[in-house]
Order: sequence, then structure tokens, then C-alpha cells
Amino acid sequence: MRKNILIVFLLICVHFANAQNIVVEYIDNTKYPTIDIILACDGNTELFKHDVNIYENQISLDFVMDTINMKSKNENKIILFLIDYYEKDSIEFFLNELHKSLNIFDLNDKINIAIVKSNNLITYLDIMSAEFSSDFKFFNDNIDYCFFDFNNFDYKTQNKSLFEAINFIISKEHHYSNKNVILLTDNSIDKSEEFENCMNLAKKNDIQIHCILFNNDSIQDTDLVNNLIIYTKGSLYLTNDYNFSSQIENIVLKENEKAGKYYKITYITSENLDYSDIEIDIKGEKIDRLIEKPDDNTGFLMKHYQHIIWIVLIIGIFTLGILFFSSRLKLKKIFQFKNFRQIEELIEKNKKLEEKLARYKSNKNFFIPEFKDFNPNLTLYSGGGEIPVLMIKNKDLSKVFEIGKPVISIGREKNNDLIIPDLAISSKHATLTNEGGEFFLIDNDSTNGTFVNDIKITKSKILVNDIIRIGNTYLKIKY
Repeated sequence: MRKNILIVFLLICVHFANAQNIVVEYIDNTKYPTIDIILACDGNTELFKHDVNIYENQISLDFVMDTINMKSKNENKIILFLIDYYEKDSIEFFLNELHKSLNIFDLNDKINIAIVKSNNLITYLDIMSAEFSSDFKFFNDNIDYCFFDFNNFDYKTQNKSLFEAINFIISKEHHYSNKNVILLTDNSIDKSEEFENCMNLAKKNDIQIHCILFNNDSIQDTDLVNNLIIYTKGSLYLTNDYNFSSQIENIVLKENEKAGKYYKITYITSENLDYSDIEIDIKGEKIDRLIEKPDDNTGFLMKHYQHIIWIVLIIGIFTLGILFFSSRLKLKKIFQFKNFRQIEELIEKNKKLEEKLARYKSNKNFFIPEFKDFNPNLTLYSGGGEIPVLMIKNKDLSKVFEIGKPVISIGREKNNDLIIPDLAISSKHATLTNEGGEFFLIDNDSTNGTFVNDIKITKSKILVNDIIRIGNTYLKIKY
């Protein structure tokens, strides 16, 4: 009886010790000599201005204190249920309590369930999900099936299973600061060095261990209970029945309270000092801090950041202007170079035409007509007036053909409109069309091609002074 009273007394002491935890969360000296101090309070602690005093070099300072809203690292939790339970006769009641427990978490909380099992003297950890999840329905729907291979095997397993559970949390959720293991057990706890190593590993990785012991002889071991109170930071629950959902609800509420409240204290230090040596007295608890003046470089940037932004903008606009005009000059040079190249190409083309014409003149087999000496009296037909005519001339032929149809077929065969007896001309060499008063000459895929002004064409508009060559015959339109 005395031992149980001592245990309850220790639990109460730990609870009140945790409830009064007040720490300096953050100090902002960027607006020196104005300094902001952020205080964080765990539990249900209320802090008022008369509870706080600030001393600088043992001189009391005036300050302003306000309650502020800050996102706490404890707002979202991950909780791993570690079930080490072997009372097969009461498993139905146990599962019913577990279902109740799964309905008390916040929507942003993530949970998982690990069950200690054994098979042929081999103990292993059966984890329901590969990841922590907020899908509480999944756990509710599937938790019963995890006990189908339940064995009533009494074996000390906490050290091994707890070690695996802690390492599972470490490997999965680095970005969650509020990490918890709830150990539900009716098995004997081994207070060995291995157990202490498990607890120290949890403490090193900021993992809070909560322990619920029921129907267990180990609650009579005062030394073990004292150690559990220390390792669990007071989150130890002893019960002789299986109504543990209320204890789990207390655990969740306790973790929610860790979000606590935040207070901002603002005061002004002496401008003549490069540091502020202060003492914060909170309800008799003293916290010493040495706050240094920020570096001059940082102060200059903070003071003149608007001017720096304007300078950067002006330099950026100036740089863009230079890039724009340089790109325009570059484009202009490109276009000038392109025009120069076109002129060079035309000169080169004219040079080739002159060379080709010189070759024609030097070749006796080619005949270049001079239509200015053309005598219509020597032709088969005389032309003139308003009806246009084709003047036709080669080495052996000189005649005039009246263009009296809108489409004139030209070739060597007799079924053409204009028949020219020239072996170099194809049977249906070309077609002359009158399209709206303008003449067009079309090559009919002839063997030796059709040329206008010594340029090979497929279809070309024919002007009055244009010279047409098909085979060794030259033609010209005249009105």
C-alpha cells in the first residue's frame, strides 16, 4: 500500500514539474537596440507581465509583453502503438478499447500499430503499415485481423520490440518533431542495461515513451516505477483493468498541450553598449542571456535595402538597354551582310550569263537572231496590226505566225498549231497561252527544255522584247 501511494505521489510531482516548464524559444536582435524575446510555455501555464522581470547589468528595464501565435513543432504528432499483450481470454475487450483509442486523434496526426508476436520461440514485430498514416479507418478496419495468429506465449520481449519500434520511427519520420511510442503491455518489464539503452536511444532522438501497465506484478517494484517515471517524463499509467482508452486520451491531450503558448517581450537596451547582458526572472526562475549587437555589415544592408534595390533595378535596366541596342546593331550588320551577299550573287550570275553568251557567239553551231533585221516580206505570212504575231527564226527558217487562238500548241508534229521542223524540238514541245491579255509560255516536259532570255523555264510570262528559244529556233512576240 505504501509503495502504491509513493508511486502516485511521484507521478503527481512529475506532472506539476512539467506543467511549469518555460523556456526562451528565440531572441531577435536584428532591430538592435530594440530586442524581442520569445518565451514558450508548456502545459497550461499562464504568464502575466507581473510574473516577469528583466534586468540589464542589474538594472530593471521597462518592457512590453504580448501573447503571439506561433506554429509549434508539437501541433502534429506521430504515434506508434507498441502492443505487447498476451491475455487471450480478454482479447475481445482489449480490441474494443483499442478501437476507441483510434478515434481520438487530430486529423493531422499520423499513427501506426506494431504488435509483438512470437512463433516457435522467435519474437518479431508485426507492423500494420509501412508508413505512418492519418487513415484511421484503415487501422480500425484491419486491426482485428492482426490478432488471428495471436499466441499466448509468455516471454520477455519489451527490450527487443521497443528497440525495433524506436528505430522504425527514426527511419521513417525525420521531419516530425513530436514523435511518440505508446507501450501497451501486461508483460513483465526487464529493468536491465538493455532497457536503459532503449530509453536513452529514444531520448537522444526526441522520442517520447508512454507506458501503460495493467495486470502486472512489476508495478510493485518501486525502483522500476521510479525509473519509468524518469524515462517517460511522467507519462506512466498503472491500471488493474483493461480500460486504457481514457489513458490514451490523456496522453494525446498532454501532447497537444505541449504546443503551449508563446509570449513576446520587447525592450530597448542602451545604444552605447555593443551587447546586452540580461537576466530574465520568470516566477523566481532566472535565465541569463548575453545578446550581442549585430555586425555593421548586416545593419548597413538592413538600413539601406531600399536604395540597394533601386540601384540594382537601374543597373538591370541599363544592362537590358545595352543588350537591346547591341542586338539591333548585330541584326543590322546581319541584314547588311545578307544584302551584300545578294549583290555579290547577282554579279556572279551576270558574269556567268556573259560567259555563256560569249560561248554561244563563238560556237558556229548556234545561231543568235537579230530581230531588228527581220524582214516580214520574206516570210510565209505577213503580220502587223492589232493581232500579235510570233516571229520565228532559225538557221534554215524565217516566218511569222499569227496568234489567233488563246492556246497555241508548239511542236515538231503536224497536229500542233505551230509546227517547227527542228529535230531539237520535241513533238509537243511547249504551249503558248493568252491569259487576260498576257502571254504565258509553258514547257511540256520537253527533252531539250524551253528558254526565255536564255533562262530555262517551266512556265513564264512573255513580254514583247523577250527572246524564246526552243531547240535551235528562236521566237519573239510582236504587235
